[in-house]
Amino acid sequence: SYNRISPGFEPNDLGYLQRADLQNWSSWFSLNWTTPKAFFNSAGWNFNYWSFWNTAGLPIERAFNTNAHVTLRNNMLINPGITASQLPGTYSDRNSRGGPAVRHSPLVNGFLNFTGDDRKQVIPSFFTNIGRSDYGHGGWVEVNPSADLRVSSRFHMNLGVDYNHNRDDTQWYGNFTDSADVTHYTFAHLNQRTLSATLRFDVTATPNLTFQLYASPFVSKGSYSKIREIDDPRAADYARRYTPYTDETVLADQPTGFNVKQFRSNAVVRWEYRPGSTLYLVWTQ
Repeated sequence: SYNRISPGFEPNDLGYLQRADLQNWSSWFSLNWTTPKAFFNSAGWNFNYWSFWNTAGLPIERAFNTNAHVTLRNNMLINPGITASQLPGTYSDRNSRGGPAVRHSPLVNGFLNFTGDDRKQVIPSFFTNIGRSDYGHGGWVEVNPSADLRVSSRFHMNLGVDYNHNRDDTQWYGNFTDSADVTHYTFAHLNQRTLSATLRFDVTATPNLTFQLYASPFVSKGSYSKIREIDDPRAADYARRYTPYTDETVLADQPTGFNVKQFRSNAVVRWEYRPGSTLYLVWTQ
């Protein structure tokens, strides 16, 4: 497949566009086994490659992925995979927030996802993702267990917990202009931990009356260290891309970290009081 979004494309009055000025091509190939065997009912193994560049021709992504989907004899689904992205010779034209394009460092991550038998009343699932970036200076670990509870056709509940530890060695920190009107594009090492939980609760009291609840407490804490500025942004040697940022007057006024706590919820009562006419009562926080 091939896709192209021109630099001037702007549909945000209609919906959300992550970015314009982008073109990409991708390929996908799959092997499939559909006849049940001793250990599985069905299996698939696919291979994917994609490449992105902006319309000026700057390569901004090159990646390869392979993953498998296996349904075991007990109807459990297992999905392992590995991805290598930001392969050598690609750049970010957005990370410096208006500054020069910066060479990417290779990124590798592996994931494992399994889901229990969806014919049961309780369906457990588990997802984990581990990655390495910036030649070992960065990486992340994510763990996400969850469970579906289906007591009857009228009741459905899903509860999940997600923990993520992220170490980003090239987190954009700020752009600062000095007395000589020179802009310094700075980056930092971010050490961040995020913990969240998500509850979804659906009840069908009657065919005309339903209730839905979504609730998610969220906390994320991070700290910044090793403040640097761009030196030679396209250098193949990672150490040459940045140099320490030493303006202590500016740094004294900048945050050393953050601690964000939120609770988001959404509840909806739907009543179809006569055919074709529905009343909704909604609470959103």
